[in-house]
Amino acid sequence: MANNTNPSKSAPHHPPPELAEPEAIKPKLGKNVLIVTLVILGFILLGCLTIGVLVAKTGLVQIPVLSKLYRGPTPTRVVQAPAFDPQAFQYLLLSRLTAKVQTGRPPYVFQLTEQELTGALNQAISEAFRDQAWVTEKLQLAVTEQGLEFLGNFKQDGIRVHALIKLQPSVQDGGILFTPVEIRFGDYPVPLSIANRVAGLIFERDFGTWLLKFRDIIFQQVVAHDGFLEITASPAKS
Repeated sequence: MANNTNPSKSAPHHPPPELAEPEAIKPKLGKNVLIVTLVILGFILLGCLTIGVLVAKTGLVQIPVLSKLYRGPTPTRVVQAPAFDPQAFQYLLLSRLTAKVQTGRPPYVFQLTEQELTGALNQAISEAFRDQAWVTEKLQLAVTEQGLEFLGNFKQDGIRVHALIKLQPSVQDGGILFTPVEIRFGDYPVPLSIANRVAGLIFERDFGTWLLKFRDIIFQQVVAHDGFLEITASPAKS
């Protein structure tokens, strides 16, 4: 059987299809830089805001808007009393002790109210300032069964110090020592070491060195009650 295929005739030639050119990759560097910059700025802003809130809640300075978050230390109660000088306070103590000595036998026990303590403190504090430019805005001593509670608000040239100090009274060397057991500046509790640094900027003496002592009176015992101190004492021997 004859083969009708013509070897001289070849299959038609088709050129290979042209490959599509890949899309050009658009640079994204500018967009990435913008995002990173915004993130960094956000962290900086958050850090500044956090620091601002922390500073505002110390009460040291007024910061617009943020200082609205500041509450300040709150005393157990408000104690108001006129100031009287240390000599008048000493005479008050001595007269009460003398009255007990004349009418009874030892132990000689008398009381000091928180109003009397606050009045004496209001006069004495001005003499304890390291710099007389400090101004007292509020000062009081409240007495509870747990001890004494000192509240002092002071200011100088735009700086404010609001302190709440809980004190434990005890007898030492014939005087009454007031030992701090809890200290708050603004809204924060602080350790005694830091509190003494702040106190050193304001007062001549550190916390924990406040000793009430008189030449004519020997204190023997002190007990805190709600609103007053109960003091046991004796006259000093001449």
